[in-house]
Amino acid sequence: MTSTEPTSDGKAARRTRLALVLALVAATLAVMALGAYLARRAIARQAASGWLEQRGVAAQVDFQRLTPNGLVARVRAGPTNDPDLVIERVEVTYDMLKFRRGRWLGPQVSAVRLVRPVVKARLKGKTLSFGSLDPVIDEFRRRPPQPDAAKPRILVEEGQLRLLADFGQARLFGDARIEDGKLMALAARLSPASLAGEGFAVAVAGGAIDLATEGDRAKIRAELRITEG
Repeated sequence: MTSTEPTSDGKAARRTRLALVLALVAATLAVMALGAYLARRAIARQAASGWLEQRGVAAQVDFQRLTPNGLVARVRAGPTNDPDLVIERVEVTYDMLKFRRGRWLGPQVSAVRLVRPVVKARLKGKTLSFGSLDPVIDEFRRRPPQPDAAKPRILVEEGQLRLLADFGQARLFGDARIEDGKLMALAARLSPASLAGEGFAVAVAGGAIDLATEGDRAKIRAELRITEG
């Protein structure tokens, strides 16, 4: 009588083939998942860049992380050779499932962290401009505030402001914290600069601005060191 029981070698071969099939399936699923994730980031990047470009802002947004409740990205906006804004790392925490009276409120941002943002501004007379970003800023200013909408907590770490003016250029470096729409803390340092205008010429050795808000009161300390007049 011939036995139909598989031999140990046959069992081992089938187990090897099964492991190989499972490995291939797992690899295929991993590639599909990676592709879907990368596609999601690409779609989000295209949407963010397209939204800015519709407003005349050439921009590049690269997402490192994108989840239902937050994102991490790098942002560049403005001319490629001299951008108006570069943020090395922006972290945004939001709630996608906020409803009020049965109406979806859209993404509700609760916290923003900006790491090493560099902003370029121009001061001409009494007019302060942020270049290609002005239309976007104006659009947000015109939007009516949402009633009862919480304002996000904003942290700025190692920020830099490049100010170009008729009287010269200045660079301001610092950290800031904004809560409920109020500037709660600011520690900024002014780099040395040469400033000259109609009737004056000064060399600034440096300066500092420190602000701390407690309740409705803000304590401000400002220092400007001038070496030549």
